[in-house]
Amino acid sequence: MKKNSGAISALYLQGLIQGIAFTTIPAAGNFLTSSQGFNLTTSQYGSLFLPMILGAILSSFFGGELAKRIGIKVIFGIGGVFNIAAMAIFAALPLTNTFLPLLYIGMFLLGSGFGANLTTLNSFVLHYFPKKSSAALTALHSCLGIGTAIGPLTFSSFLKMKMWWVDPLLISAAFLILLVWSLVVFPLRINFVKTKKTIHSSHGTAHWIIYVAFASIALLYGICETTFGNWGPYFLHNQRGFSQTLADEALALFWGTLTAGRIIVVILCLSIAPKWIYRSLAPIIITALIVLLLTTNQSMALIAFALAGLGCSAFLPLTINLAQKSFMPIAQAVSGEMVAIYMLGYGLAAEGIGLIHRYTTMSWNMLFCWLILVSGLIALLTFIVARRKT
Repeated sequence: MKKNSGAISALYLQGLIQGIAFTTIPAAGNFLTSSQGFNLTTSQYGSLFLPMILGAILSSFFGGELAKRIGIKVIFGIGGVFNIAAMAIFAALPLTNTFLPLLYIGMFLLGSGFGANLTTLNSFVLHYFPKKSSAALTALHSCLGIGTAIGPLTFSSFLKMKMWWVDPLLISAAFLILLVWSLVVFPLRINFVKTKKTIHSSHGTAHWIIYVAFASIALLYGICETTFGNWGPYFLHNQRGFSQTLADEALALFWGTLTAGRIIVVILCLSIAPKWIYRSLAPIIITALIVLLLTTNQSMALIAFALAGLGCSAFLPLTINLAQKSFMPIAQAVSGEMVAIYMLGYGLAAEGIGLIHRYTTMSWNMLFCWLILVSGLIALLTFIVARRKT
């Protein structure tokens, strides 16, 4: 493992910088919509995330399969170029008057870079840590989570200095340095061998049942996480009448415990079989939802969001890792497909829930009640896929 230390360092630094980049433009939301910034309307700002989601879905879904055909390092390099270009476009906005089309292009490239990057990094983790891949992959997603927390802080700091464009420029430069470094140390191709724990396509029905179960978990989890992350504060403020400050604190607590939970799971996976941790996450989310729906107490609302973050913590990395182990010969493709399906769930919740509430009479309480059913289905599916000795 010592000879791979450079590659492993590059791997985790990529996750960190990707997290920073992913939240930089959302962190600039108030600036982009202000008269001191680019004076975007709320509708224009909201529409920016559609090309980002589309780019992430497309690059994830096709990137994994292409990585197997033309080389994983090629797809990783393309994702790196997308990330560099996305941040460079954002930094260059003050130099142009046609900033909205450029923002759409930048967001599409950011989503595409995110999807390609995450898809390939997931497979590199399985390559470098075949025996401890669950812990290693959760560690990668912990770096991603830490980066998402750093992104808003760095942008805010440069904005206060009235040099906001320096922030995306530095991120673009960091991506460039890491891209060159990674292309030197990463292998062109990686191949995963079939094991006794692998389901092969020749098994027919069993193959598709397990695959659909993993895909359903990724989709439904994307809906759960995004409902809490995007709509939870709105629910607390508008449905429950809590202050905006408390709603913001609840959101910060959700993302904080999600990241902390991933770090805890990294440690636990070293001594506990990942499937037991995997099975325990959905019941924690269900508990959080029950507490949230029954309480009118501010402290209990904060506890509910903390529990939700803990329940969501390792769900995505463990889903990807266990799915890859179940389909080792096509692990690179499976990684991309799981990320794409998760992003589809993200998009359905981010856009769909707002449309449901706007055009139907369904209350926010009822929407979150339905989320209990979604979480219950996730719990059932995790029990099914975790029965195997993955």
